[in-house]
Amino acid sequence: MEYKMSEQLFIDIWIKYGQPEEIIEKEVIFEFLKELNEKTEGLVIVDHFSYKNYDHISRIELTDNYLFIYWKDFEKFPTDDFTRQIFGNYTYMYTLCRIRKIRFVLVDGHIYIIFMPNVSKLKEVKNFLGISKLIEKKEIIVEDNLEELYTAITYVKNNQIYNCILHNLPFFSFLIQPKENSIGVGFSKLVLMIETLDYSKVRLNKAIEKLKRADNDDFDEIHSVGNTARSILESILKYYCIYEAYLLPADDYGKNMLGKIHTHLKNNNDKVLKEYFTNNVIRLANDFSHDIGYFYSKSVAETLCNSVMEILDVIYETMEDKNFG
Repeated sequence: MEYKMSEQLFIDIWIKYGQPEEIIEKEVIFEFLKELNEKTEGLVIVDHFSYKNYDHISRIELTDNYLFIYWKDFEKFPTDDFTRQIFGNYTYMYTLCRIRKIRFVLVDGHIYIIFMPNVSKLKEVKNFLGISKLIEKKEIIVEDNLEELYTAITYVKNNQIYNCILHNLPFFSFLIQPKENSIGVGFSKLVLMIETLDYSKVRLNKAIEKLKRADNDDFDEIHSVGNTARSILESILKYYCIYEAYLLPADDYGKNMLGKIHTHLKNNNDKVLKEYFTNNVIRLANDFSHDIGYFYSKSVAETLCNSVMEILDVIYETMEDKNFG
């Protein structure tokens, strides 16, 4: 295996940057990925949660916190008509995300660089790309796939055809790995899933530790912890719905509130969370998110945190059984 496609090249660049667990600074993320792409000559594997996967990166760009990862650039790298027919009559094919952070995962010496985006509203993305005035189904086609965490946007601009895979949900959604010893996309999806759940658990444990340090009469701090627990609960339930192919009840990610998700799970006859995600948990979580003229004690906030942890553990076990059972 040539060095440019090796695990060692990935590790060498990672060491150069200090072997961080993750990088959150957008400019540093871009510089890391740019160096990686130059030294590998784009000969890497890009695996998406959606199974829309690449075996090469033509180039990487960063503009206004939006990260572009180009798979195909048929203007710069022209090809024969047969190849164009296979991939469609596109000029460019790329992944787009408003990057939050990247994380490094080592599995038996094989390194995965996993990507977590921020939520990107379609209207904002259209404005950013300068395509908001294009005619629907004539100059632009938008296909949402909430089941697999992406939106596909095909559009015509300046007589060129673009195919954009937009990652617009705040989960670990795709990864880059070396070609050497690369494992199938099923394992990549498992890595993304486990890291997303672990990330939620880390957030919750931080909130619990914060609660332990709070004084019994520090009601603002207690309220803050309860509100964080609610946010985590909402996030993992959305992820669970997507993983179980229930989709989400509302198209707008932010409008999928706890009550709506609870009804959605019942409508999908979900039996896993029936005894854990109860109306009492919803009421308590919502109370911590609003001004109800009353402040709860530490013990009540602790009860909510424990309920959220229990739900997280049940989801983890359910997914683990499906993948390893």
